[in-house]
Amino acid sequence: MKTPDFLGLPNLERLVLEGRTSLVQVHNSIGYLDKLYFLNLKNCEKLRNLPHSICKLKSLKKLILSGCSKLDKFPAFSCFDSFTSSLVFALWFMLPKKIRPLFLWSVRWCSFTCTW
Repeated sequence: MKTPDFLGLPNLERLVLEGRTSLVQVHNSIGYLDKLYFLNLKNCEKLRNLPHSICKLKSLKKLILSGCSKLDKFPAFSCFDSFTSSLVFALWFMLPKKIRPLFLWSVRWCSFTCTW
């Protein structure tokens, strides 16, 4: 399953898709949601792909991806360089599965913080 086209929702500020276990892909039009500041994709277990257009979300302050263990396409961290506020990621899926429960990792990269 893929999210619908977001072009008709220019004023959307919060998007919660938590627990949508059949969601595989987020539509590329998400990059046009200029007012989106909160995106929760927690426990979207089959999510495989986040479009590069997510880098256009200049208002985004919180992106939650914990439980997205099948995510295999994610924009490079460098695409978030222009964010001026803190951007929080729940990126535990990037660690090897054996050590995910053991670590709470915080990394500062340019102007945002990654934590999970």
